[in-house]
Amino acid sequence: MWIAHAVCATALLSAAIAVGCGKGHDAARAADASSAASAVRAGTLTVTTFRFSGWHDDSFHYLPALSVTAPLSGRPVLVQRVDFTVDDPGSRRLLKGVRYATAPRVQPGGTVELVSNTGAADPAEIASALALDSISAIVFFTDEDGQTGIVSAAARVPDLPDRGSLASLEIRQFTVNRRQHQGRFVYAPQLTLAETSGRSRASIRKIVFELLDVGAASQAPPLWNVPPVAAGDAISFVSGKNGRAPWFDIDSTGDASRVSVAISFVDDSGRGGLVSAIAPVQR
Repeated sequence: MWIAHAVCATALLSAAIAVGCGKGHDAARAADASSAASAVRAGTLTVTTFRFSGWHDDSFHYLPALSVTAPLSGRPVLVQRVDFTVDDPGSRRLLKGVRYATAPRVQPGGTVELVSNTGAADPAEIASALALDSISAIVFFTDEDGQTGIVSAAARVPDLPDRGSLASLEIRQFTVNRRQHQGRFVYAPQLTLAETSGRSRASIRKIVFELLDVGAASQAPPLWNVPPVAAGDAISFVSGKNGRAPWFDIDSTGDASRVSVAISFVDDSGRGGLVSAIAPVQR
């Protein structure tokens, strides 16, 4: 390009060469305009919200909230996945990957919440044995023409209190009934929980059931959005009641003789605790 400009600037060149240079400039300008238009039309995203909440019991639990926005001048964008990572000395480690069965679509000028940490049925929990300082999110997407792209952001995580909870949660009753349905086993736990300190309510963060002694079939999805237990009060959770049907039911191919439960909770100041129990299966 510098040589072409130099030739065009030489007064001794013939008119034909000068015309050729003019055409070269026109072609270059057209190419630049086409490239700029393509860049405007190409799908892209911006991270508009990225924050964390969480709690600590015997480990640290982080719940991300992540939203993205597409510019008005761009194309619709389909989000394929989100990776949450942390930087270790000399390397980057994957903490959690979120994959979508149906890719969220972000229209030009629109904003979509990709991950929620409030009221979500299955939040993207990140558990860590050690406290983390910051976590990165990498969003992988494609536009309608199949062009791929990524956008990333980093956010500091909150300092989670690691002192013991003022609330004290006790499992007063834990039983599990089992029935068979179309060749599978359905387990129906019943729980009665009591807050025994009288100083703070116990806000339940997560309940995890596990079928014992049945290998890979033991995994059951965690339960979120469980009602709190008021200070000095007790509450019972029964499958098919509490406004949900079923609620605690666990469907599995595994024939378990025991079921465990682990309940994470926090007091009114966000200090966490963990309580667990094991119950035999009643057939």
